[in-house]
Amino acid sequence: STPEQWKSITKNDYDTLSKDRVVPLHHHDVCCDCTEICDDRCMNRILRIECSNVKGGKSDICNVGPHCTNRVLQSKKYAEVETFREPNMGWGLRSKAPVSAGSLVIEYLGEIIDFAEVQRRMTQQCQERPSDKDYYIMEL
Repeated sequence: STPEQWKSITKNDYDTLSKDRVVPLHHHDVCCDCTEICDDRCMNRILRIECSNVKGGKSDICNVGPHCTNRVLQSKKYAEVETFREPNMGWGLRSKAPVSAGSLVIEYLGEIIDFAEVQRRMTQQCQERPSDKDYYIMEL
């Protein structure tokens, strides 16, 4: 089962931000000098930057191109997970099978909201459901 208002999404949701707010793009000037494979010596991997695709076959920050192995999030190779209800605690997410150390479980995606919206929601939560502590806000 899943929480009442839960929905699966495939990208971050910036819709609640005001239209005049500029959404930061994460672009790096560093380009790895790999030629055949992006292994543990890849500058992008060392900096924890995922290589990215650009139309035309090669990436602007990777010399290897579409066969690069430093594209875990883009390939969406996630562990198989399920939502579950923990008594007296709320909803959680767990893997259905053991996950190897260092492996990606899942990419976090969600609503991107500003501080004013955080305050509005917290006030609403306290007024409408004062005994419901089943929520969280993550600051990145």
